[in-house]
Amino acid sequence: MGDAGAVQVPIIDPSIFIERFARKLDIAGHSQRKVQNTAMRLIQFMHRDWIVTGRRPNGLCGAALLVAAAYHGHSCSAKDIADVVRMGEQTLRLRLQELQETPLA
Repeated sequence: MGDAGAVQVPIIDPSIFIERFARKLDIAGHSQRKVQNTAMRLIQFMHRDWIVTGRRPNGLCGAALLVAAAYHGHSCSAKDIADVVRMGEQTLRLRLQELQETPLA
């Protein structure tokens, strides 16, 4: 069988969801903007390291937001983030593990 029936699905940029997910977290004001900006930069690094290929955008956003929130001193749990991005905690932990295996870590 050839590629005649193959459908090309475009890769969705996860960064378009960061702001929406960040607003759902319990982070207020200027600090929320800092978390969003850091999460956006993490998504850019994920693009560079090819982590985004073959993964759902919400999982990547969840990992980026969890790292960004911790970096800025906010205590968001993996469960809190998983609930916001509507995915399982185990998947979120897997994305974090993948992120740790990149040069960014």
